[in-house]
Amino acid sequence: DNTQVWSFNEEDTSVLWLGTSAGLIKKDLGMGTMQRFVHQPGNKNSIGDSYIYVIRKDQEGNFWIGTGNGLSHFDIRSGVFTNYKLVNTANLPGVPVISLCIDSRGIIWAGTRDAGLFMLNPETGKQGNYRNVPGDNNSIGDNFITSIAEDSLAGLWIGTANNAGLKRMDRKTGKFSHYLSGLTITTIHRDKLGDIWVTSESGLFRYDRKS
Repeated sequence: DNTQVWSFNEEDTSVLWLGTSAGLIKKDLGMGTMQRFVHQPGNKNSIGDSYIYVIRKDQEGNFWIGTGNGLSHFDIRSGVFTNYKLVNTANLPGVPVISLCIDSRGIIWAGTRDAGLFMLNPETGKQGNYRNVPGDNNSIGDNFITSIAEDSLAGLWIGTANNAGLKRMDRKTGKFSHYLSGLTITTIHRDKLGDIWVTSESGLFRYDRKS
């Protein structure tokens, strides 16, 4: 079995959800059962794609899932998937979502492999797409978004590939500040103290806004 596990999350202490290259897997450790969810062509209530990159749980306990073909939402109670087609300004077909962040306002931020950063308001359905504009230093810098995290001031940090470094987004203006240029960022994490931890191919970095 060459199935790759890309991500996991917990429904509770005994139920795990795994994002794999062969579907979304629910493992009930207490019952000893496993259930696999895959894309079913023609069934709009199935997950949008069987390649699962990332899983995030929202405040209601439901899951947002980045797949090889867009963004899916799974309602734990109903067992129904809702799929969101990401409207990208470059008209790229089948946008893979490889990183996700649910911010303090409930807004979904989705990082893609080639189509930049997406914003989705689940309540209104409004979307936004932030892409790199060559020659514009206020744009995101690269369209391969590896990781996303929100800081304690509701600022959004974005990790990019292709040695484009770390970005912080000003939500009021939609402009980006650039840090750690020349590095490919792999992970961003905010700890309980509010510090931002960043991993790259060149090591580990910590951003302390108080210092």
